[in-house]
Amino acid sequence: MNLIELYIGEVTRRLPEKNREDIALELRSTIEDMLPEDYTLHDVKEVLAKLGNPAILASGYKERPMHLIGPRFYDLYIDLLKLILPIAVLVSLIAVVITSIFTADGGATITETITAIVGNAISASVNAAIQVFFWLTIVFAIIERADHSTSHTPLTSKYQEWTPDDLKETIHIPKEKRSPNIKLQEV
Repeated sequence: MNLIELYIGEVTRRLPEKNREDIALELRSTIEDMLPEDYTLHDVKEVLAKLGNPAILASGYKERPMHLIGPRFYDLYIDLLKLILPIAVLVSLIAVVITSIFTADGGATITETITAIVGNAISASVNAAIQVFFWLTIVFAIIERADHSTSHTPLTSKYQEWTPDDLKETIHIPKEKRSPNIKLQEV
């Protein structure tokens, strides 16, 4: 997979499904127009660097802007949400089980005890998920508004400026090999 296709894929994955093909064709045409006749890998990297970070370019194509958490922090927000949410749910489940063991009612049947533990576990998991989502969103909304830096470049996983070399670290799954039941992240 060449860098041009990876770049176009990074831009279009952040767009609604209905617009992806048209924007991919437009973007491919723009890149080809910017490249010289006999271009090299260095020329491709220069053109992609001029076009900039795929997240910024994609946000320019969107019909609606991201108001609460903008493109600078959005990918980081999603990554942290994916990391923290399962941990919080697991910790709440463990806490419910331990609490249930030490506060078990001696007169209850096994069925009643298991039902109470399952009910408490579900309730605690939902509560933990809501709390993580709420507080992480609040923190990132505050960070978004408090950030007065001149750079609007999205933060990468390395907390550095985006370069075309970052495309080498992306995982590309061809459309033919994707499972129809799994939706890829759309931003």
